Amino acid sequence: MIDSVIAGKTHVTHTMIPKVQSGRNIPCLNCFLGNKSKIVFLITLVCIICSYTGLRWYATAKPQVYEKRLPHFIIIGVKKSGTRALLSFIKMHPDIVTTGMEVHFFDRNESYEQGLDWYRDMMPASLPDQLTGEKSPGYYRTLFVPQRIHEMNSSIKLILVVREPIERCMSNYLQHASKNARHGSFASEVLLSNGEVNEQSPHVFNSNYDLFIDMWLKRFPRKQLKIVDGNLLITHPHLVLQEVQEFLGVRQYINEEFFQYDEKKGFYCYFNESEFKCLGDSKGRAHPEISPAVKLKLYQYFQLRNELFFKKIGKRFDWKVNLTGNGS
Repeated sequence: MIDSVIAGKTHVTHTMIPKVQSGRNIPCLNCFLGNKSKIVFLITLVCIICSYTGLRWYATAKPQVYEKRLPHFIIIGVKKSGTRALLSFIKMHPDIVTTGMEVHFFDRNESYEQGLDWYRDMMPASLPDQLTGEKSPGYYRTLFVPQRIHEMNSSIKLILVVREPIERCMSNYLQHASKNARHGSFASEVLLSNGEVNEQSPHVFNSNYDLFIDMWLKRFPRKQLKIVDGNLLITHPHLVLQEVQEFLGVRQYINEEFFQYDEKKGFYCYFNESEFKCLGDSKGRAHPEISPAVKLKLYQYFQLRNELFFKKIGKRFDWKVNLTGNGS
């Protein structure tokens, strides 16, 4: 209350002086504090997001390390059925690396005794997201190999390439003849003197696919074994590679555009880096004429063995044999 003098009279004027209020009672200050809390919350949230994003970026941007790893898959055979061709084709995939040479770790005691560290050192260096593979066609027919591979990795994926057995016999014979100056005719090496099939001939014996499949299925479930038709690999390689890529669990990268047919060799060439490359001179060699009588004898013999093999694997291949001429 303030006293004022007006016209000689004392006049009392009441003037309200505001009281000092606490911060919690000032509306505008409440707004400020509320907004400040929101700002602090938003800044904290942004920091968390940036930290998470930074970690993700570091995980993906940091340099990938090349290392030698034990194989994720092995091409186990069969010799002269297209194992080299399949290996060359599958190497075109950027997510797959393979050995260049046949390692023969599991079927040769002198190599196996070197241990897994030695075996790993035989593999090419790879990135963590790449698959490593090798091929040694002698594995399929060697009795102790399935157990040795199983002991290394019971979940490994295996690929078996099989071919119409009469064609495989001839290819095996041609390779043998090219390395041995003294060799008999094809008929003399696959038939006995009485005209029956010589089951002990390596050309014939290794074409009996049914003899060896049981020891593999005893150690590995059928789903871990991809059986490839070697004849289809010759005529339609892109179809086979489509199946193999699916089996290995990699993206479908290799397609029909990666192959170019060579009329002279009768085989498909494959795209290697910047150009098409054909397989070596030993691939696609012309087969000598086989007499219809010899071919018929072999056909009758293998017909039963093939049926046993198809039954065991739960799959059939449409192998056609021309009994009147040299072709199959």
